[in-house]
This record gives sequence, structure tokens and C-alpha cells, in this order.
Amino acid sequence: MKKLIITIVSILQLVALVKAQNTHDCLGAISLCGSSYNQPSTINNVGNIPNEINVSPTSNQCLTAESGGIWYTFTPSTTDTLRFSIIPTNPSGEDYDWALFDLTGASCSDLATGDPFIYLVAGNTAGDDNGLPPFINNGSTGVNGDSAVAGSLNCVGPGPGDGSGTGPNDWNAFNSDVIVQAGNTYYLYVAQFSGSQGYTLDFSASQASLYDAIPPNLVSASPTNCSGTTIQFLFSENITCSSLQSNEFTITGPTGITHSISAITSPTCGIGGTSDSLFTATVSPAMLQNGTYTFSFDSLANGSVQDACGNLTSPSNVVFTINATPPSLISASSTNCDGTTVQFEFSENVTCSSLQNNEFSITGPTGTLHTISGITSPVCGIGGTSDSLFTATVSPAMLQNGTYTFTFDSLANSSVQDTCGHSVSSTDVVFTITNIVDATITQTQVGPFCDNVAPFNLLSANGGGVWSGTGITDSLNGTFNPAVAGNGTHLITYTMSSFCNDTDTISLTVIPVDSVGFSYNLNYCLTDTVNPTPINTGTLGGVYSIDNSGVIDANAGEINLIASGSGNFVVTYTTSGSCQNSGMFNLTINPCTLPVVNFTATKTLLCINDCTDFNDLTTELPSEWKWYFFDASPSTFSYQHPTNICYNAVGSYPVALVGTNIYGTDSLYIPNYIVVDSCIEIQDTILIPNVFSPNGDGKNDVFNLSRNDIDLVEMNIFNRWGTLVFKTEMTGNGWDGQTTSGTAATEGTYFYVIIVNLNQATKTYKGTLTLIR
Repeated sequence: MKKLIITIVSILQLVALVKAQNTHDCLGAISLCGSSYNQPSTINNVGNIPNEINVSPTSNQCLTAESGGIWYTFTPSTTDTLRFSIIPTNPSGEDYDWALFDLTGASCSDLATGDPFIYLVAGNTAGDDNGLPPFINNGSTGVNGDSAVAGSLNCVGPGPGDGSGTGPNDWNAFNSDVIVQAGNTYYLYVAQFSGSQGYTLDFSASQASLYDAIPPNLVSASPTNCSGTTIQFLFSENITCSSLQSNEFTITGPTGITHSISAITSPTCGIGGTSDSLFTATVSPAMLQNGTYTFSFDSLANGSVQDACGNLTSPSNVVFTINATPPSLISASSTNCDGTTVQFEFSENVTCSSLQNNEFSITGPTGTLHTISGITSPVCGIGGTSDSLFTATVSPAMLQNGTYTFTFDSLANSSVQDTCGHSVSSTDVVFTITNIVDATITQTQVGPFCDNVAPFNLLSANGGGVWSGTGITDSLNGTFNPAVAGNGTHLITYTMSSFCNDTDTISLTVIPVDSVGFSYNLNYCLTDTVNPTPINTGTLGGVYSIDNSGVIDANAGEINLIASGSGNFVVTYTTSGSCQNSGMFNLTINPCTLPVVNFTATKTLLCINDCTDFNDLTTELPSEWKWYFFDASPSTFSYQHPTNICYNAVGSYPVALVGTNIYGTDSLYIPNYIVVDSCIEIQDTILIPNVFSPNGDGKNDVFNLSRNDIDLVEMNIFNRWGTLVFKTEMTGNGWDGQTTSGTAATEGTYFYVIIVNLNQATKTYKGTLTLIR
């Protein structure tokens, strides 16, 4: 109420400074209540308020100055198309310009400040020239809906064109259609650019209903001060200031007392305007009792109160109540989640200056006493004098859920008062805090976690919240997956789903698991001279181990071939870093025994053009054979058991065999192994043993011929590699198992070549001999 009084006083002060307005002023605008209006004559008069339109803005400027202008106003009752024409009385000699403004929610004074063209609906500074040169812009103008060139421009003409009306900047007397909104208030300003004989405003082409046919009615009434000496009343629309008569209004109090009013005024009427909807009047006697009052309008002289179009107001009543009950404290509540502020409300406005911090206190659910300070409100904070809703700072903060008691204890005879001086009584109000939810994260282990660790759930003080952040795979249970998060430090947030959305955060660190990358060759031999060692491309410093009784250096990974022996082995490498990891490698240690070459022939004594077969006796799984038969046919052979090896000349011939397995090769060369004779038949027999045992037991200790009546030419003994180990030319002198160097020959197979003279013929015998100890 007090603010309204201040406003009215300010307006009344302004009244003394401004003269009464006339039709040359926006406030004195003529109300249009028909399809046409004739303006009989114009004079070059700017009214009592010159320069009402601020023409300084350059955008959309339609008018450059006021020039004998007259103002008109209308309020459409429907939303539709507006069309009108301004037809000069002397169309060939007079030029009128115009601008249409929508001042709904604004006032005439808004056109004088800022940019008035933000209210501009349409405007024009051209005339139709009656279609004749010299195009001086005389003639009719307005809105006719046929202006294709004008389009939707607010202002058209003048322009630099040739007057044909075909260019966007050319002269064009008429604008395109304007859509007006029902209930909006429009003002039309028609300026006298030249001429003074008047014009006619023709709105007959409009589709919108521009004319008000609804009578105004009384809407509300209320007192405006604490003393009950003024009243403010409102009509449903503007009514003419001159039509209000004080004796048409009365107020009846709760006990039947009749109060009269006088000195009716309004903001617009007070400064010379012609109509308004809100009025203020003086009441006598003052309204000093609480209760219901009836504000009555009783038309006199056939109802003189009317709107600008002559619609009369019907007799009516409105009711209002005066209640002088002192204000009371009605509510309090916490206004933020950290419990540091409180908001409290009175039943009506109290004066800002009457509130004292020490008159208020808060008692918490455990008995803690909280004080308040810094009392403010939206109105008091910007210099206002009263308000009903206030906010204050609380100390200590209210951090517990439960019931709080907000207490007002009046000091100094209850200093808190409303704008009429009524004091607030001491009282308590109760409020409850339920929105404090602890979202504290209680997870103590924050890493570093290896990126191959299994997912796990994070811990919090209270459940029911939502987890978020990189690596969270289950937002409700707080499941963190290091593999999904990836390496690095990740910020995880826990939010309680409550009014305050309490949150807590934690940083979890993920580091990569140790790299395991090592290798050996797949196969090794016991005969290798260098032990296997790994190539490690992963994290160094780990430990090696081997299975199957293998022997390995745990730090270097070197495998002891001899100690491990042959077999299949699995080597495991385990890192020793923060994120241990392990890997395995399979390898094989082979015996790698070389082949031992040996062979026999079905016959070693041949006749010319005779053939023989060979039998391979090589051990240790040979896979390849290469035979060499010197001066034989064929001379080479690549299979295991050669057959049909033929000789066609007398002589002694060596035989050689190279055997190969996966580990290497061995060879045997026997000189003079094949003896080819002319085959003259000799009827005698010599027995040659194929085994002897020179062990000194007196049995078969010497290798010798079975006959002593022969003439021994030569006996030669060779080892399996073709080395001569014994030779004699004496008949009866056999081999006792000693080599030519005097050492005992080893067990094994030996080869002999014996040449004898028998029956006046020389004969050679060849074969194999086994020595057994």
C-alpha cells in the first residue's frame, strides 16, 4: 500500500509541472469509434509536449520531426487485417505523413526516450500524387493491402526512383496489410507535411473490428493508506476523465456508515490526458474499522461514466476488506543444502528497518542454538521500505536432519511492525530439514590398481546414490573396472539422489600390468656348446623357472643343457614389479646323436661283370644316404639299400657311405672292399674266422687263417674309418688285437684284406671281422 501512495504522490507532483494536453499530444489522442473520421482542418501545432517522438535513431526512421501532427487511438476487439486511407481534402495540394505505434504495455512517454521505432507497426512518408508528375507526394496514403512493392516494410518512400513504383526504394503511397491484435492499444500519428485543409480517415476496408461496443464495468476497489482516507478503484477499460462525478460513488462500511468520495484523479487525467482506467479518490469519513466494505457506482443523469466510444457504465458494486490485525510470523525454512541460510515470512509486509538480528534465533533438533544475521529481502535489498519474505544467514550451519524451531522474541516493545505500525507478537514456527544426505565415499584404497585387476565395488557411507566417472560399469553398485578405465588417474563422483544432490569425489589410479615378452629357440641339442638364454622384450628383473627337472638360472634365464638332459620343457617368467605378470614358453632339448655309419655287402669277392647288393647298417635313425661305388655301375646311390651294383674289371675297389640324420652326418670309407677276379677255379678252401676274442683266455685269442700250407703274401686289418691297424707278411703270424702302435684295439667291426699264394696262384680275400673282449 505504501509504495502505491509514493507513486501517486510523485504523479501529483508532476501534474503541477505539465500543462493540459490536446490532440496534438499523444496523451490527448482522439479515440476512433467509427469506420471513418473527418479531420476538418489542421494547424501547424506541436501541442503542449513538443518532440514527443525521438527521431534521433537512424534505423527504420519514418518521421524526421513533428509537424502539425494529430494523434488518434483505438483498441481492436478482434485480431485481423487493418486497412485504412488518409484522404486529403485537397489531394493535389496537401501531403500528410503517418506512423502507427503499438503501445500495449507502454506509454506515450516511451516514445520520447530510447528508440521509439521498436513500437512502430507501419509508417509512410509518401503520397500517391494522383498518378501524375512531378511526384511531389501529395494525395492519399495509408494501408490498402495492394502494395506488392512495399512488402512488409514499416516505412516506404521517399526514394531515388523514377516514380514508377516498381523499385524497392521508389515512392509508394500505400503499405501492405497490417495485422492488429485484439486488446492491444494502438496510436496513429498523422503529420501535416504540407497543407491545412484537413483529411478523412477511412477504416472501412479493415477486416479487424476496431471499435469498442462493450460497456466498461467496475472491477475492484481497495484503500491505499493506513488511515483509511483514500481509495483506489479500477474499471475494465479506459473511461473518459470528464465523465466521472464524485456523487456517483459511495462506500458503505461494516456497521452501515456511508462514506463519500471526492477529488477523483488518475495518472493520465492528472496531467491532461482524456481517459484512464485506474483512479484514486479521497474518502470521508475515514475507514477505520476492520470488516467488509462495499464500493458502489450508482449512475446519475442516465449514467454519465463512459468509455471513449460512449459506452456507458452500468451500476455495480465491488467489495473489499480492511483488516488491521497485527502481522504474524507464519513460516520458516532452510533455503540451501549447506544449512547456512534461513527464509522466514510474515503474514503481511513489515518495515525493513524494524527487523533486528537479535530478535530471532533457531533451536536445532539436539538443542543447538543457532543465531541469524544479515537479514535482507528482494525489496529491502534495493532500497524498498517493506516486505513480507526475508532471508538471513545462520550460524552455526544447520547440518542435521530433524525439527528446528524458529523463534521471534520481541525486544524494545516488539520493534517489528507493519507499514501501519502494528507490532508483531513473539512467536515460534517449526520447520523440518530432511534433505541432508551424506554422500561421503569411504573407499580407502585408491590404487594404484593394475589394469588386469578384476572389477570391484567402491564403498560409501550411505547407499542409494549414483556413481559416475571413467571406469564405472555399474552406476548403482559403484563397480569400477580398471581395464575399462585404462591407465591414468580417474575422478569418480558419488551423488546422492536427494534434493540437495550431495556429492563426493575420489581419484583412482590405474597402472599397466608388467609386460611379459621373452623367447628361446624351439629346439636345442645336448651337444650344443652354448646354453640357451632368453631374449626378454618385456619388463626386466623378474624370475625364471623351468619344469620337468630342468635346471635354469632364475635371474638370467640360462638353461643348463647337460644338467637338464633331453626332453620337453616349459619355462615360466614372472615379473617382480607393482603389477606382476607371468608368461610361458615351450622348448625341447634333443639328444642330437649323430648317425653311426656301417654297411655290408652280399658278396665282396666278385668275378668280372658280376654284381652285388649292399645292406645299410647305420644306426641313430638316418634319413639320407649317399653311396659311392668307385668304378662300378652305378657309381652313386641315394637310397638306403643299394642293389645290383656291378663291376666289369679285375681289381680292388673301395666303397664309401655318407649317412645323415636330423642332427648331422657320419661317413665310412673301406678301401679294397670289393675284389674282382678273373674267376680261374682253384679247388681248395681257406677258412677265415669272422670273430675273435683276444682276452688272454687261451681261446680264439688270435685272428689267423685255418691253413698253414699256404704262402701268405700280406694280411691287412683296417678299422671302420679305413685306418690300417695291423699288417703282417708271415705265414702263421695272426692278429692278436694289438694295433701297430702296441695298444689294444677297441671292440667293434674291422675289415681285412688277405692276399695268399696257393697252388701257384695269387688270391685276395676281403671281409669283416668282429673283435670282442
